[in-house]
Amino acid sequence: MRNKVLTKERIIEVGESIIKNENLDACTTRRLANELDCGLGTIYNYFSSRETFLKQVFIHSWQKTFVKIEKVVKSDNTPDLKISEMFDTINRDISHRNGIGNYILKTAGNNAGDEDEISKYIKEVIKTLLRESSLLKDSIDEVIDIHTDWIYYGSIMLRKKGKDMELFKQQVMKKYFYK
Repeated sequence: MRNKVLTKERIIEVGESIIKNENLDACTTRRLANELDCGLGTIYNYFSSRETFLKQVFIHSWQKTFVKIEKVVKSDNTPDLKISEMFDTINRDISHRNGIGNYILKTAGNNAGDEDEISKYIKEVIKTLLRESSLLKDSIDEVIDIHTDWIYYGSIMLRKKGKDMELFKQQVMKKYFYK
């Protein structure tokens, strides 16, 4: 018997689960329909294309990451532990996305507006944590911005090259949070 109530959110959650537990290629429209016990047309009632669907999965996944990061920022932990937890959360969640971000960027071309929103958010979190650092607490905003960009773009470049993010995280902590 087919599900009588199916929501857009449920479809996104199932797609996210397939991508996390298997890979991006396993998340086909046919697979979604089978997992959700619905017809292919039902999926297309909610999403006009696979690209539209995957973009929604990507956004949903990042929204969940943001909630985790907010908990880290609001915690009573020291700034160095906060930035360490932020790096760990982002790296773990990106790994679970199994390449969906790269796929979205390739198919979106110059229309990657959500990617801009994600980077703005992450940069704001980095700025907040740097302002808590005893080494930068008296710095002007422009100096904080430069260090924020170094951390943000450094981590992206290393991640793209498959480099060890743990070493970079330790360097950031040493440079900004330990005297």
